[in-house]
Amino acid sequence: MSELWLVRVSPQQQQVIDDFDRLNKTIETRGQGLWDQDYKNEIKEGDYLAFIHGDKNKEQMYIYKVDKICTTDERLEQWASSRPYTRGNGINAVNHRHAIVLVKNHSIETYDWRDFRRSTGLGKACKSWMPRGTSKVLNKEKLPFILPSNR
Repeated sequence: MSELWLVRVSPQQQQVIDDFDRLNKTIETRGQGLWDQDYKNEIKEGDYLAFIHGDKNKEQMYIYKVDKICTTDERLEQWASSRPYTRGNGINAVNHRHAIVLVKNHSIETYDWRDFRRSTGLGKACKSWMPRGTSKVLNKEKLPFILPSNR
């Protein structure tokens, strides 16, 4: 069964915003783009990765399907590897993370973040709650949509 993973595109990290914009442009022109896997390399082919992006209280989820898991050698050159990817993001290097190929060829492409939180109960009463790092949605039975599962 497919999993849904969440990652926040931090509005305070211009490097991450630029990478996300580059990913979107690459997917629009080539049909697929590269991102890096979660820190434990648990994301699998057929899973979905939802990027939470937008101004505060107007965030949208941009949902992509993981089409392929690549090697660490296929990471993009501009990605950091021997240190944390962005400032304030831990102390460990990220060169162990595999690259993943993301595609948009599925029925759910965007979803309102606030509606998603209401449906799933994520963050409970904390109005500004966001996932830290790349997080798997555990309560999939509360998803407001059905993930196509065709691994």
